[in-house]
Amino acid sequence: MVSLDITAAARPGGRHLFLAGVCLLALFAGIGSVSMWEPDEARFAEATRQMLARGDLLTPWFNDRPRFEKPVGLYWLQLPFVAVLGSSELAARLPVALAGAGCVLFTYLIGRRLFGGQVAWIAALALVTCFRVITHARQGLTDIPALFFELIAMHGFLRAHQDVSSGRAWMAGWGAIGLAALSKGPVAAIPLGVWAVYLTVMRDWSGLRRLRIVPGVLVAAAIAAPWYVYMMAVHGQAFVDVALVSEVVSRAGGDVGPRRGLLYYFDVWPADLLPWTPFFLLALGYSRSASYLISYLNAFQPLTHAFDGYYLRGATPAAVRVHSQSANRVFPTIRADQEAPLMQVQTEMEVGISRSLSKTEDTDKLRYWEIAGAAHFDQDLMVQTLALDNGTLHPVIDRTYPLADAAAGLRHLEVGHARGKVVITIP
Repeated sequence: MVSLDITAAARPGGRHLFLAGVCLLALFAGIGSVSMWEPDEARFAEATRQMLARGDLLTPWFNDRPRFEKPVGLYWLQLPFVAVLGSSELAARLPVALAGAGCVLFTYLIGRRLFGGQVAWIAALALVTCFRVITHARQGLTDIPALFFELIAMHGFLRAHQDVSSGRAWMAGWGAIGLAALSKGPVAAIPLGVWAVYLTVMRDWSGLRRLRIVPGVLVAAAIAAPWYVYMMAVHGQAFVDVALVSEVVSRAGGDVGPRRGLLYYFDVWPADLLPWTPFFLLALGYSRSASYLISYLNAFQPLTHAFDGYYLRGATPAAVRVHSQSANRVFPTIRADQEAPLMQVQTEMEVGISRSLSKTEDTDKLRYWEIAGAAHFDQDLMVQTLALDNGTLHPVIDRTYPLADAAAGLRHLEVGHARGKVVITIP
């Protein structure tokens, strides 16, 4: 078998180098040349300097008074840089920029496990070039370090979920939860919420067992709790009033800080995601178009009579899971009293994986076509590509020939000497 390697010019190594270059420019270029213009950034930097000057590495100090507003995580990250580089913009921002690079890395690792190397690379590139990440990763603030530890936690949970032999991956995840709690407090619970939603949607209740909640909570508490206990023991009610009551309870209720409301992040995400916002909307619409159209046909067309007819191409399990009234909770059906003409086209692959849709009966308003030999995508090739990217499939390559020597490769096959794949590389 001859395999044509048409990706020689865009191998993973080249993509990785490009991504590393973008990280250097977006996160590190000139981070020490701009003065601290965000008030909280200056407060963190000065508190770190005062901690180092006083020799007190547990209590943050600002204007010679204990500062309880945020946990100690960011101060600890800044301390070694301030000790080596002095109190400066570069020392305050460099650990946050490194955490930003870590976010890119773990976004890639999570994406590679879920979708393969190419998708992982695009996701990592989108993260490091979106507006919110660039601005926050270049400031000495808590958001990016907290995100870094949360992504480590998600990666640990994912490894524990996918690889039974991964051993202590769950411990790495819960340990990162503890570090996130030391960086930004209660937001450390976000990965747990995301993971719980994922397991619920997938109806994978055994995933809760692999999460090892009880020992995991103990691991996270063993990392985060000692500092909180120390602060309460040394500073008493003053610490509790600010760190827990004011910064958590009152802030959540809107009594402290700006009133953002429950929909704040829905308002700001289009700008935060730039320049990728249009691509996200297009991808969302494309990936769910069959789902949306079936929902519209069933629920809104009888009320609005907006269109004279419809054409529906393809419907895969992920695209059409819009309700759970059927016994197997997988596929919806198009209502029998549909008034507008509908033509539905299915490829042979879709018929195989969406069996209930292949039973649709033609009516005077519905025509259903199955195209033999066609495919929505090459499912076998996709599975093999993911296995290659994840390192679970190792093809046996007998020999590699440049394109100019393709004839020699074919002769090698013809004489029956090949003991694996014969690869023809295209520069």
